[in-house]
Amino acid sequence: MNIKKLYNKEDIKNFRNIIKYFETLYEEKWILDKLKKDVLSLKRGHVKKKDNFQRAKIARHFTENSQLLIYALLKYNKDKKYDNIINKLLKIKNSGELVLRENPILMTKPPVDVLKWEDMPVRYALNIDGRKELRKGFGLHTNPFNEAGLSITIAFTPANYAQLFHHHSVSEFSFNLDVGIIGFYRNNTTEKHFKINKEEVAYYKADTIHKLVNRSNIINRNISVKSDQAILKWKPYYLNNSVIKGYGKSIKHYATKKYKNYLIKIYKVKDKFYNYVINILKINPDKSVNLINKSALYMYVIDGKLKVYSNGKNFWCGKNDLIVVDPGIRFTIKSITKSRIYYVTPN
Repeated sequence: MNIKKLYNKEDIKNFRNIIKYFETLYEEKWILDKLKKDVLSLKRGHVKKKDNFQRAKIARHFTENSQLLIYALLKYNKDKKYDNIINKLLKIKNSGELVLRENPILMTKPPVDVLKWEDMPVRYALNIDGRKELRKGFGLHTNPFNEAGLSITIAFTPANYAQLFHHHSVSEFSFNLDVGIIGFYRNNTTEKHFKINKEEVAYYKADTIHKLVNRSNIINRNISVKSDQAILKWKPYYLNNSVIKGYGKSIKHYATKKYKNYLIKIYKVKDKFYNYVINILKINPDKSVNLINKSALYMYVIDGKLKVYSNGKNFWCGKNDLIVVDPGIRFTIKSITKSRIYYVTPN
């Protein structure tokens, strides 16, 4: 398998090219099954970055090529005569994405550690034009695959980028980190939209066909808590163009707790699918926060420069890094600059 070879729109010039590349991917998909077995045997603290990145590189070969081939095939599929091939490509894509959802928390060492941004594997979602949106994620647990419990997905939406219309079988709450964006959704035959400002939550009711659009000139990050069903029952709109009721809106924070050196903005999320609290910890420059929590903490650094202390050890961390702390462990975060940290706790 030549994993350096990524097809592009120039390669896929006609129907014959599509079928040729599809057949190659289909013949090689057994490799993904082997990688899934490898991931299931992994244990926290014994996973090497180079092995993780190699698995991710192979998986991206399948996921990105599958997406490109599906989008190319759609124009030949007016009468749905190639649905069978599209469905096979989707299965290949889904198998590859499972490998890409290897939980990077396994690369950390208990009881306190910092997972650096550059050590987290990357994956990409492609829109209908073939443009990429960078994704990173991690489980809120120490199981091998992210979807073995609640997990986090961070999307780095490029400037002037529109996601693919899609929907989930559960609701979605997506926290917006950097600039104002637009949320689109379909309610029956009507397309509607609303604005999501910085530090607001985009909410979509279950099964709502929706997408996020970044019309700014900078990359915008949004971060979502995902259940296994949100991941496994994700569907692109091109496979379901039926008329469906939908609803979306933006949600502002619930409350703010102010302290001497810091404050915490709180967003309560509760419906029949989810029950948790989003916490945005804001620490003043050159100030410290002492923390201990009954459950494990997975603290994503939105921005700032920080130093973490615990049991005689210390760790530097900054923008996009992840602080991982086991249950019942006391630790201190000192903010060198003004900092923001995102983390989730039970409601």
